[in-house]
Amino acid sequence: MGVKFGFEMEGIGKLLKDCRLSVPLNQRSYKWEQEHVTALLQDIDQAITNDDNDYFLGTVVLVQRDRE
Repeated sequence: MGVKFGFEMEGIGKLLKDCRLSVPLNQRSYKWEQEHVTALLQDIDQAITNDDNDYFLGTVVLVQRDRE
C-alpha cells in the first residue's frame, strides 16, 4: 500500500480548534521556550481580535494517526 499525500489550505484557528498538535519524538529538539509559545499565541489572538484577513504562519505539516 502506498503513502497518500494531500494538501489543504486551513486556517490556524481551525487547526488549533480541531487538532491536537505535537512534535513527534523523532523530530529534532524543539527549541522554543515558554515565552516563545506565549508570544506566538498572543500574536495569533491579536490577529483574530483585529479580524485580520491574512496571517502568515508558514507551512505546517500534519500527520494523521490512529486514535489510541
